[in-house]
Amino acid sequence: MRSPWTRFKVSCINHSRLLQLVYHLRQQKTETQPSGELEAGLDNAIYQRPQNSEWEVAWAVTERLILAMRETSAAAGAEFVVVTLTNPIQVEIEDSIREEFMQRLGINDLDYADRRIRELGLRSGLSVINLSKTLHAYAQEHNVQLHGFENSGLGHGHWNAAGHRIAGQIIARELRTLFFDKAKL
Repeated sequence: MRSPWTRFKVSCINHSRLLQLVYHLRQQKTETQPSGELEAGLDNAIYQRPQNSEWEVAWAVTERLILAMRETSAAAGAEFVVVTLTNPIQVEIEDSIREEFMQRLGINDLDYADRRIRELGLRSGLSVINLSKTLHAYAQEHNVQLHGFENSGLGHGHWNAAGHRIAGQIIARELRTLFFDKAKL
């Protein structure tokens, strides 16, 4: 709210009934759009095997970057762990929304990227923590959306407070298992 652009935008909306209507309609659309749709900066191709050379190259670069980060960490004497985060559709509490989304994409699950990173870890001795299945199970068991906010639509965008809290707990538990429990052996 402190940036000049944000103050200007808010001032314009506050002084224009037309802009208030547009803002209100935009908020309604966001609140009613199904999970997994139009996530900013997210291409739904991440949920499936690469379908073209651009995606093959993107995955190859991603894997090389992860391995380079591990080497940089090792050179500094630090352990390196990859944590795969979640997208809203992966932890959507309504199975029907997830199933319809997967059917539209022609896939059987939403975990291709997680599996690919896990396989990289297995091939290269890299520690990987995948969050999607555990967070999805938590969201369903507790009937809570872990992405989005009341004012911008639950089930979309970034993790909310619950998403951060539960992810943090899972990551802490997994790190304890990886490093402290292993040290006891």
